[in-house]
Amino acid sequence: MSRFIVGFIVCLALITPASSFAADAPWPTQPVRLVVPGDAGGVLDIRARWLADRLTPLLGRSVIVDNR
Repeated sequence: MSRFIVGFIVCLALITPASSFAADAPWPTQPVRLVVPGDAGGVLDIRARWLADRLTPLLGRSVIVDNR
């Protein structure tokens, strides 16, 4: 159940910013930083890096994973 909720929140977080910009607006203009609240090498870090690898070609900008 909790995986479903986390997945749903991530999907909403990714869809909402994309729909709020005009189609011809140059977004993002800088590298995207994905902040992960966990240690490097942990489960969250591995999933964030997997997600960053897939978002990079879609956004056309590099996605940087930042562990905090």
